Amino acid sequence: MMMTDLVMKIIMQATDKASSAFERVRHAASGLTGNLSGLQKELSGLDKAQRLIVQRNQLDAQMQKTSRAILENRREVKALRDEIAKSGVPTKAQAAKLAELAQQSDKLKDAQSKSSDKLSELNSKLKTYGITARDAAGAQAQLNKKPLWIGCAKHRKPSAKQRNFQAT
Repeated sequence: MMMTDLVMKIIMQATDKASSAFERVRHAASGLTGNLSGLQKELSGLDKAQRLIVQRNQLDAQMQKTSRAILENRREVKALRDEIAKSGVPTKAQAAKLAELAQQSDKLKDAQSKSSDKLSELNSKLKTYGITARDAAGAQAQLNKKPLWIGCAKHRKPSAKQRNFQAT
């Protein structure tokens, strides 16, 4: 009977030791799972920010193209008005061309205004990701410098050993 009790006691102690080890492993795995899901959310946010930067760059290029078209339109209008001023009275063709250029100018200005509104919207979305640069290179550089919160030492809690060392 005593032998059976001793065997049972040894088995119980071994089970307790194994259970505590498994509990520590489970707790560590739970923490890692939380960290991993946080990292996945962070990466997802950075991916969205990258797509917004690409959209912003494309929109910026489109706005530059529209600005050049507006300038060209103004040059044409000025040249046509100078030509009309020389002759004194516009011909039907000149009047039609002037009306066409005015209509084209309005369309270009509307497109520029819409693009400007969209650019403001994209900039505010980028600001939610901590990116405030006004040019493409600056925005990309800010995104590249953003640390992943798991791997960055300044975001980690100091260990007890580190806290004790810092206190002395």
